[in-house]
Amino acid sequence: MSHRSHEPFVCPLEHHLVDAEDGTVLSWQQTGDDPLDGCLVIVNGPGADYRAWRGFYEEFHDRYRIITWDYRGLFDSAVPADPESLTVEWHASDLARVLVRAGAGRVILVSWSLGTQVALEFYRSNADRVQAMIAVNGSYGRPFERSTGLGPSSRLSRLAGWLPHQSERLERWVGLLDSRPEVLAVAKFAQVVSPVLSADQFKPLAYAFSRLNMAIYQRIIHCFGVHDAVGVLPTIQCPTLFFAGRRDPLMPSRYSETMARIVLRSELLIVPIASHYIPVEFAEYLNLRIRAFLEERVHGRRF
Repeated sequence: MSHRSHEPFVCPLEHHLVDAEDGTVLSWQQTGDDPLDGCLVIVNGPGADYRAWRGFYEEFHDRYRIITWDYRGLFDSAVPADPESLTVEWHASDLARVLVRAGAGRVILVSWSLGTQVALEFYRSNADRVQAMIAVNGSYGRPFERSTGLGPSSRLSRLAGWLPHQSERLERWVGLLDSRPEVLAVAKFAQVVSPVLSADQFKPLAYAFSRLNMAIYQRIIHCFGVHDAVGVLPTIQCPTLFFAGRRDPLMPSRYSETMARIVLRSELLIVPIASHYIPVEFAEYLNLRIRAFLEERVHGRRF
């Protein structure tokens, strides 16, 4: 388990624990429990935690309750006793458990990256509990197979096989960020991140990622690779908004384009120079569009 520093966050954040169905202890976080406009649930990509959404919290914590959690085996959630319980279905079950413990009713799911598969899996069994869905840089399933032949996008599969033995190297690279700005420059050159990403934005992401249990992370990525929720897409009836980065090397924008074609009355926004890190690179733009979507499509108010 990887523990985080307790540096001041942009808003008060409560940290809690809950037992999953199989007894695995899950760490979850929330802002205030007396929201004006409802409950936003961040369904993260497995390589990030709440700190990647700093700008999102700044924008929405005053009017919404915000809930998120750490996937089993990652960050402050315990490693499950059964290694077979790292599937997307288990993550969706864990989300349901967290929401019950939090006393949350209908929620607005805000997913990022592979977390969109968890959001779709949750919707499969809990459609009546989902008020709206917002998916950023998302996938609807089998991302390795669907990225075959797409050049840079196949990096996701190669990355998953390379990671388990690289913990020490990753930590060294993160340690160089302050003294060697060329580390970020290389990431930009490789189009892993957008040219607009700053070192201050990149460091929290890199720090969190370098402290993951890489063996567990690799297993989780494998489970995402074989999961498929394409059948859920035509059943979605709630307001839905998709975001994609045209320069995303991990989740090509065509994934979001496909989802938007299938989900009736959904909206799609593609950011031309964005990579896989829209919540960090373009937080202000993302927040503005989400706020308009919530006001108009969810609350029925003019923005």
